[in-house]
Amino acid sequence: MLTMGVLSPAASRSAVTALNSCYSASMSSKALQEMMQRAESWPEAAQAELAQIAREIDAGLSAGSYHPTAAERDGIARGLNDARAGRFASDDEVRRVLEKRRPA
Repeated sequence: MLTMGVLSPAASRSAVTALNSCYSASMSSKALQEMMQRAESWPEAAQAELAQIAREIDAGLSAGSYHPTAAERDGIARGLNDARAGRFASDDEVRRVLEKRRPA
């Protein structure tokens, strides 16, 4: 989870403007362009968080490969072990989890 940093109004506007200019030329998603425009009116801390998230996504895309954390590797190993042992969630269990996670 990211913590929201505090930037000056000029720095926040600059971050959003930079994101807009970087993505506007190559974006095919009108929805993303609209969100960037809406973000310009967000509070400074929210703009800073958006800029940080975008930087993290960009860094991940340019890295070329994903390297899971130790905790993620442990979770992957547990899941594979459960699958090998035939332990799977029932359709009802999956449905209940998804219903809890989906917005109403």
